[in-house]
Amino acid sequence: MFQGARITDVVNYHAQRGEMRGAVRIVRERPAERFRWRTAMAGVNKVAGSLRGMDRLRIEEPIRELVLDLSDVGLQREVVLDARKVGVDLDRGEVLPQHTLRELRRLTLVHGVKVADIGRYTKLPLDLSAPVDTAACAVVGRALAEHLVVLVQGMSVVGKTEPEASLVRSAMRIALAMLDEHPPEEKS
Repeated sequence: MFQGARITDVVNYHAQRGEMRGAVRIVRERPAERFRWRTAMAGVNKVAGSLRGMDRLRIEEPIRELVLDLSDVGLQREVVLDARKVGVDLDRGEVLPQHTLRELRRLTLVHGVKVADIGRYTKLPLDLSAPVDTAACAVVGRALAEHLVVLVQGMSVVGKTEPEASLVRSAMRIALAMLDEHPPEEKS
């Protein structure tokens, strides 16, 4: 029926009609590739994020299995982060590295980002040895970096003094460090 159609168009068609099983089936049948397939997965995850209960579970679990079966580790990581942006948790420790609050605090110290900035947007545990939501912390770090880039661009247009470029680099580094298996050591 949708042989020559782009995967994003087909998934949007099924999502608009409320036929999420059809959208999941299309994503499963098409070969995974970086751009359109990832966008189609983001569309499915967006709809799944708005559902609750068994309806959500019927969409989330097949997608999670599909993501775990991907051979492209980079695509796997980006799909998990895209899903986390809309409140869908596809990673249960299989895709992204696990970090504790102690490691997060060390990473923020190394990169010059405040833990409070990350904690403002995601729930952090009180216990230092408790695991943090790595995907949420990485998404927050990326969002902070994007916000700072827009702020810097806006200030340069207006002619005001720009915030230090190191702030942008620090926010992006913390997002990348959260995804790294072996984060950098502290500076001496």
